Amino acid sequence: MPSVSGINTEARTLIFVGAIMNFGFAFYFVALPVYLSVAGFSPTVIGLLLAVEAVIGFSLAIPLAMLSDIRGRKGFFILGILAASVAGAILYFTLNLILIVLAAAFSGLANALMSAPALALLAEKATDDRSRNDIFTLSSAFGGVATALGALISGILPALFAARFGFGVVGSFRPLFALSATLGIVGLVVVQLKIHEARRSKTEGSNGGAATGGFMKIPRKSLPVVMRFSMLGLIGFGAGLIIPLFPLWFHLRFGLDISVIGPLFSAMLFVTALASLLTPYLARRRGSVLTIALTQICSIPFLILIPFSGNYVLAGVAMVARNMLMNVSGPIQHSYQMGVIHPDERATASSIIQTFDAVPRAFAPAIGGYMFSLGLLDLPFFFTAALYTTSILLFYFIFRGVRPLD
Repeated sequence: MPSVSGINTEARTLIFVGAIMNFGFAFYFVALPVYLSVAGFSPTVIGLLLAVEAVIGFSLAIPLAMLSDIRGRKGFFILGILAASVAGAILYFTLNLILIVLAAAFSGLANALMSAPALALLAEKATDDRSRNDIFTLSSAFGGVATALGALISGILPALFAARFGFGVVGSFRPLFALSATLGIVGLVVVQLKIHEARRSKTEGSNGGAATGGFMKIPRKSLPVVMRFSMLGLIGFGAGLIIPLFPLWFHLRFGLDISVIGPLFSAMLFVTALASLLTPYLARRRGSVLTIALTQICSIPFLILIPFSGNYVLAGVAMVARNMLMNVSGPIQHSYQMGVIHPDERATASSIIQTFDAVPRAFAPAIGGYMFSLGLLDLPFFFTAALYTTSILLFYFIFRGVRPLD
């Protein structure tokens, strides 16, 4: 179990803000595809909207992360929270397709602004490799629990507004997005008041680091190890084919509405969050690389089992097991990435690594949605299983001898 006592106040604050943001982000993952479907959008259009979000996210991630390494990560993190709130506000007020595309763009911008700076800020609060593992594990666990609660609310709140207040099927979803926007404002205020970023000197990051030499500089100190993470593109493409469309798959395959889908995904996310607390122990016993590879490879049989399940209960159990095993080592993977990257280049290098995953992930939902439109609901699962297996094996054999810098 990770140790809380060794984590300072600012790290705890970042974990708290990450949790409330994840609570709101759950509405987008669980409720948004179903919301758009009941509002009359086709699976192809839904996949394209998810692709717009991802394309904006990956196309801006690297330049914004480079700027954050130079100008400071806190400000970019705050702007990302604000962009997420704007996306929620747009979804609350309208179903106009052009404005929904704009909301998807703001959501992608939020990911680009927040993701790498958030990881770098968390890593900055650690004192050594073990405390960094603990920080990332607790961040993942609390974020996962918050996401699980958000998924549960995604199922409860629309049903409540429809039954108690007479909202229509479509209108009953909208309070979720208003709540998401409000939580973003709360997070913005907390970060502004409570997080103090260490001032970076002009000489910091010398010898070619990303922190000096101006904008769009390659992280030369960390470039060799960063390029080894390019195999994550296989994971990204495989995940994009089906993971963002999971709620829609359950809706189309079994005819489930959000009152069932929400609690189902809540259980999945809650189990994964609790299981992630065990990964620091596994990493200390077996090493980070083996822990990551072993847990992920064990998820593949459950992924393949999902489309063969005869009812949503069996499919749900397989999905919970798959998600837990695939993602339980996520905090260790993030911590390991931060550990093998030079501290001056963490935001920039992290954004490049995320881009390896994000570029194929951006286009894949449109392909998965098109398969759904053709009635090929199960085909994406098999492509994803093959891509995952290849990437996991490559990761293990490439990184098994690479140790963190500290």
